[in-house]
Amino acid sequence: MPSNHPPDIYRQQSVRGFITPFNLEVSPMERLLLINFEHDPDEVYVGFEPQVFDDPTTGTGLLVIAWRKDGKVDIYHQPGLILDRGNYDIVGKGLDELIERPFDNAHFEITEQGVDLSLTFEDKRGRLIHTRIHESSRKPRKPFSLLAPFPGDTENPPSLPLVLLYDFYFVRKSNTDLEIKIGKKSHRLDSLPVPMDGSWMYFTRYAPDPFILNWNKAYDGPLTLLQPPDAGELRHRQTVYDLVENAGFLEISRMRPENARYDVQFTFDPPFPHLTGLRDGAQAQGMFDIWLGESTGYIDGVYHLHRQDNQVEIEVHPSGGWHPRVPKWSLWFIFRVAPIFKNWPKTYSWIARIDLNQPDLPVMKSNWNRI
Repeated sequence: MPSNHPPDIYRQQSVRGFITPFNLEVSPMERLLLINFEHDPDEVYVGFEPQVFDDPTTGTGLLVIAWRKDGKVDIYHQPGLILDRGNYDIVGKGLDELIERPFDNAHFEITEQGVDLSLTFEDKRGRLIHTRIHESSRKPRKPFSLLAPFPGDTENPPSLPLVLLYDFYFVRKSNTDLEIKIGKKSHRLDSLPVPMDGSWMYFTRYAPDPFILNWNKAYDGPLTLLQPPDAGELRHRQTVYDLVENAGFLEISRMRPENARYDVQFTFDPPFPHLTGLRDGAQAQGMFDIWLGESTGYIDGVYHLHRQDNQVEIEVHPSGGWHPRVPKWSLWFIFRVAPIFKNWPKTYSWIARIDLNQPDLPVMKSNWNRI
């Protein structure tokens, strides 16, 4: 059973309304593929990442994140996509250019045999880039789930991006027809250092069903004063909050995205306090975990908050990192030699400062920082 904060963190008198400092945003994507050739790089690029979208927000079409040797990225995209530059400026060392391309006759599917990709476009230097990968293995795939690591050189991400790659797998070398050609030069793909499921693999990996959550997007502005029920569910901006009562004040025991196709949940123990009800000088702390699904595991960490006069400061730190499910030895080996997979959430902390000088108009400024 979850514990409770002591009642003396709250004022004696009742308060008006309820605020939540948290937010969740779901970013839709149909499928993605990450192609690496860092060991045989182009003079500009070291990898490509095709992504497919089909939703009212982003539109319908295909884009390619072109990863560069200098750490920056270029985005080549079909004209049917509606892209926010800010969403890509955090990738690597930042976005250089958004470049429209028709991607005529492009084909990107993921089947039971694996990847089926054919993609040709012209880069901004006028070079023809041709990418073809076609798997035809008769051996069954044995996919798993993965939390994709966030680029470690990003200092101030606009949110904590939880990129959940369900049905994730690597491209197998056997019975795969492929070609990566930039201009007149062909490039060799990077490989996994150990076999997986009895097969040698390229480091090229894919997910036919990615699910992307952005938690606590950086914010500077007023918070909505809500009038929730006495307890139970509160729905606000596509997020469901489960509220419990403590000493006459409502606290957040859990939050989750509304109408999400996967069971992702954020749980607080003790439940996260009622911010406007805190007495002057009150401090509280607790733990939280982010359940990512039975096949994926969870992230855990700690939260702290302190009210001084009419200012509340909150810190949320995913200090425990990611605890993955490891169904196979080869995956354990990858996590062991590349600890960034499990440790990257530990390197970020969310700080929020809430001004309650005007009780009917609370204001918050928040952001993520690299520790």
